[in-house]
Amino acid sequence: MRTTSWIVIAFVMTLGCSAESPQGGLSKDEARALAAAGKADLPDFCAEQGWYGDGVCDSFCAQPDPDCTPCEAAGGACVALYPGNCADGTIGDANVYSCGGGLGVMCCLPALPPEPTPCEAAGGACVADAPGACQGGTIGDATEYSCGGGIGVMCCLPDPECTPPDPGQCPIGMCYCGTQVGVDENCCPIIACPQVEAPAACPATCAADADCATGEACQSGFCYAITPPAPTPCEAAGGACVALYPGNCADGTIGDATEYSCGGGLGVMCCLPR
Repeated sequence: MRTTSWIVIAFVMTLGCSAESPQGGLSKDEARALAAAGKADLPDFCAEQGWYGDGVCDSFCAQPDPDCTPCEAAGGACVALYPGNCADGTIGDANVYSCGGGLGVMCCLPALPPEPTPCEAAGGACVADAPGACQGGTIGDATEYSCGGGIGVMCCLPDPECTPPDPGQCPIGMCYCGTQVGVDENCCPIIACPQVEAPAACPATCAADADCATGEACQSGFCYAITPPAPTPCEAAGGACVALYPGNCADGTIGDATEYSCGGGLGVMCCLPR
């Protein structure tokens, strides 16, 4: 309603008039703020204040201001044609967003928000491709719900509000420490099971090796102890596998490669203590 508009205008005018405001009128800053608020029933400030054709581009006017170039009318700014001069925006087509025919000038338009990925357009979220990263959701097919081609990323779609036809039709997971990572086509929970045989052995959950304690590694979303490799015949005999180089076993004895092997590596020999 027009009455509401004038109440808003009267409120803004009480904040004070800027230097560009005529005596007792609305300033351009105030009019710009009201226009940015998106009210559709505001009066044409530029016509009332005589701002059309006053020599200054007022892109907030209700009608095109003849003082504005096509670039300025679209909310852009005419800047020098120089690399990096529009780093935070988008360079507009000179045929559409001209700057009045000046040479060495380009139109810098505000940057547009990025287009949503197919995953985001479907209401999903692109998350790290790691166990447990989509708990409470469903991992979408990478072909249909892509995340822009990023590696190590998957689409986590919200679970539909559904129940299985018969709760008894859902298989019961025969594992301990299981966590739900989604639902299947029948709305039955998908459970990730760690490699344990008793509840007391439940490992800690993880997304990377850094989440696990020293001597453990993250595998399938759970921390497991790292099994050290078996010693080579050389190491089992108390020797050390060193590079096959003259003088590299000066304080020891070079062991027979057949009996004291170093795992089959080339250019390596077994240095046994004397």
